[in-house]
Amino acid sequence: MNINKELRIPDLRQALRHTALFGGILLVIAPTAALAQLLALYEIPDLIYQTIYQFTDSQTGVLFFCAAIFLTAGMFADSLVQVVILAPVLLPVVTQFGVDPVFFGVFIALTCEIGFFTPPVGGNLFIASRISGAPVEEIAIGVIPFLCAFMAMLLIFCLFPTDWVTWLPDLVYGVQG
Repeated sequence: MNINKELRIPDLRQALRHTALFGGILLVIAPTAALAQLLALYEIPDLIYQTIYQFTDSQTGVLFFCAAIFLTAGMFADSLVQVVILAPVLLPVVTQFGVDPVFFGVFIALTCEIGFFTPPVGGNLFIASRISGAPVEEIAIGVIPFLCAFMAMLLIFCLFPTDWVTWLPDLVYGVQG
């Protein structure tokens, strides 16, 4: 593609492809971001905090609750949608329980990755099936050991929500206030 403000006919297809790709991403992000803002406007995080606090007042309990939400959402929604909708709603809740926001970001990434290869949506299952030519069912069986390892790591995250996740960044950059 020419960078001098000239668009030739052969380059038009690629330009339209890029436009459709980025436009599609915006069509996914815009409504989910609007929904997240609406949930925050109606103080849904406070309602969730009060509901969770009726059952537990510990970081471990709130992380198990968040894990259940993210794992359930991960079975039906893409990780981008999960992050855009759930992170703004749940971040104020977990910080009220004393969970570090960086820790929670890593926690979200872990739970979204589990959702990436959990049926029925499981985007990675379909990608691996397409690349390998193997049926999705065979791929799903093959990821069980990885799913077990991810679930064990998630259990460690929930049971020990301490500074061990931020230890290396704190060592390199210093503890942030």
